[in-house]
Amino acid sequence: MKFFWLSFFSAVFILMFFLTSCDGPIIGGECSDVEPTLHQTLGSVQKESGHFSKGDLYHYKHSYGFNFDLKVTKDTLFWQDIIDICHFGDEQIRSVKLESTYPIVSVNMTFHDDYLSIHYKGNEFWTYYDSTGFHKEYDDYLDLLDSVTIGNVKYNDVYKIKKYESDDYIYYSEKDGILKIYENDSTYFEIIGEDNE
Repeated sequence: MKFFWLSFFSAVFILMFFLTSCDGPIIGGECSDVEPTLHQTLGSVQKESGHFSKGDLYHYKHSYGFNFDLKVTKDTLFWQDIIDICHFGDEQIRSVKLESTYPIVSVNMTFHDDYLSIHYKGNEFWTYYDSTGFHKEYDDYLDLLDSVTIGNVKYNDVYKIKKYESDDYIYYSEKDGILKIYENDSTYFEIIGEDNE
């Protein structure tokens, strides 16, 4: 008898989960507010952000005093299915990967329809970013800096993307890409511009 009641309550829980998974109630086995066929295409801002191109080299200086290069090993656009209980369709995604052989550094950037995700050393930096650009008004972990000077080079309109509940941050420019990655243990690397090589 105990097994019967446990199974019964489990079935009710699962049923309630599916009934409340949509933005609206399920009527006749379907969501009442299903968005049929989403087709989310990235805007030109997202497709061109950072001006990365496969094979490009970016020169960086590490806080330990040595210089190294990050090479763009991937800059691709692809389509990914969007399937959940109330939505279906596809979304265009841009994936950018920068890597170095020594030190072993890998930075992965993924541009979605409405956000940007940057992965570095197991950390994720996430921010709202759509076809019009960054959205500071929705994000407490994003700051727009009028300018940042790194070495002898001044970069304008730089975004400081902070990691949630951490002191880690990334300086990112839509024109120049990743300018600096700072870790909370005070190590960092920053771009070497033309005037400070």
